[in-house]
Amino acid sequence: MGHKLSAIPLMIFGTLWCGFIGFFIWMAGPNMYWQVMAEGFPTTPGIVTSSNIDVDSDSYRAKIVFEYEVNGKAYESDTYRFGTIGTSNSGTSKAVKKRFPAGQEVTVYYDANDPERAVLVTGLQKVDYVLCIFLMPFVCVGIGIWLGVSKILFGKSYNSSGGVKVKENGDEVVAEFERTPGVAVALIIMGASGFVGAFLFGFAGDALPLIAAQGYFALLVGGGLYAGVSKTIKNRMTPRQLVFDVYRDKFRFTYGEHTEWMDFDQIRSIHYQRDKKRKSSRDFSVDLTLKYVANDGEEVERKLTSAKNTDTAMRWIEYVCKLTGFDPIRERVVKTKPMKEA
Repeated sequence: MGHKLSAIPLMIFGTLWCGFIGFFIWMAGPNMYWQVMAEGFPTTPGIVTSSNIDVDSDSYRAKIVFEYEVNGKAYESDTYRFGTIGTSNSGTSKAVKKRFPAGQEVTVYYDANDPERAVLVTGLQKVDYVLCIFLMPFVCVGIGIWLGVSKILFGKSYNSSGGVKVKENGDEVVAEFERTPGVAVALIIMGASGFVGAFLFGFAGDALPLIAAQGYFALLVGGGLYAGVSKTIKNRMTPRQLVFDVYRDKFRFTYGEHTEWMDFDQIRSIHYQRDKKRKSSRDFSVDLTLKYVANDGEEVERKLTSAKNTDTAMRWIEYVCKLTGFDPIRERVVKTKPMKEA
């Protein structure tokens, strides 16, 4: 219960963080929605009556006023697109003013259910993609916070042996191996890419075209999803748990589904692997590995998890030897061996 109370500060911070991000999404989301919907609006001829740039301190915003007629009724609007905002880059506003000069005939896209809702530009523009890229790191952090909260509140409690989480439940001892979830990898990739993209498009200004923003956003989302799915598949191919039944002298692995039990006598070696190029025995990851003879007679070498260093790896090996009665002095010795170079 005590460790779950540590989730309270994280919950408070997460609520404030998500409220802050939610405000921006609430402001920008409807405008993006209407920009997409406007692509299917009916059209009518119109004319630009005024084309100016509003300047407020260091903020520039194009103001395009146009007139149009629907079913014999005249309308006027100054919304050339949904969600116009002021920016510190005057070049964007100048480009809009140049595109829609006063007196120019234009095509007006209007909402048939509300003809006063009309625009000259439809679909998502560069500013929309850049805004999504900018918000991506903040959204990913918010999701990560609540994933952390859920892990604290609903995650199982384990003791630690040699850096591996262990839970003793009667005759069964369950070793839980830490694996980075695929969703966490996806969030890290998309968040980091969004952070880089925000700086890239922020400094580049008008130098990068719409297709660059579209491509970067697609790469950001696609790359994150690919990394997340790949990690999820890899996780399913590595053990999630190693369960020891000390009463029946049996063990089994779990990959999310049930697997058959094997006898302790089928264990051939318990060792760790590390990159032989590393000279120090500390401050790097070493792979804990178990070699055994499967029930079909095939000899299998299974990577279990990674330990911080050789000291923690040896503590885990000693724990398993004590648990299973595996004698490192006998023929099936506990040994270390380097990983093969690629």
